[in-house]
Amino acid sequence: MSKPVLNDRLARWYLQFQQFEIVYIPQKAVKGQALADFLADHPIPDDWKLTDKLHDEDAMVIEVQPPWKMYFDGATHREGDGAGVVFVTSQGEILPYSFTVTQHCTNNVVEYQALILGLEMAVDMRQLQLHIFGDSELVINQLLVPPDENEDEESKLECLVAVTEDVKIDWRQTMIDYLCYGILPEDPRRKTGIRRRAPRFLYYKDTLYRRSFEGVLLRCLGEDETIQAMQEAHSGVCGSHQSGTKFHFHIKRMGYYWPTMVNDCLDYARRCKAC
Repeated sequence: MSKPVLNDRLARWYLQFQQFEIVYIPQKAVKGQALADFLADHPIPDDWKLTDKLHDEDAMVIEVQPPWKMYFDGATHREGDGAGVVFVTSQGEILPYSFTVTQHCTNNVVEYQALILGLEMAVDMRQLQLHIFGDSELVINQLLVPPDENEDEESKLECLVAVTEDVKIDWRQTMIDYLCYGILPEDPRRKTGIRRRAPRFLYYKDTLYRRSFEGVLLRCLGEDETIQAMQEAHSGVCGSHQSGTKFHFHIKRMGYYWPTMVNDCLDYARRCKAC
């Protein structure tokens, strides 16, 4: 009705409604109407009294999230240099990232590149409270500023990140500790996972085995043994350069197992130059 010019139908309706003194009121917001409907459906009792006491004081407690973790690593080889960064959120989610370095660099330079890329990503994600882990002793030692040189700089660095050396732990040892001694890690998520998977494992004569769905005992391999097994099965004397999925089942038929064998087989077959 606020238009300067009305068409025929609106003009006829406008003339018909003038005798009723109709007032147009804009509709209220949907959120406000929903709140009003809720209060109308749930009226407050007459004997209800105001109180400033909380029935549950824990409702006012603010939970502080633990800092994120960042793992960085670099690699140099003839096929090209690369860098990898893995973030572990406070909820335990894993965010992996990989990069390709266009220019050929030394291993230390690639380590620096991986660290710098990871810090830039952390700043973009606004995660300044970060624990950083790396296996390069040179990079870690240079990041730690001696206190006699610049105490202020060291304090600022420690407030931003905590840099420690990444210690590789054999995944089999955690399962062996639980099967033999009942020892579990402190992390609740890992503790639950080990308890859930433990019935399928067997420790016999200093060797860890895992029962397959067919009931066959598969020998569990460590990191170095997995690389050797994939090399022999894929491109060794009897290797047939199978695709990632068939490659994984082929290693199982050989009697071996490790937790990340599916992704490792897919990645190994994808990086094979002959394939």
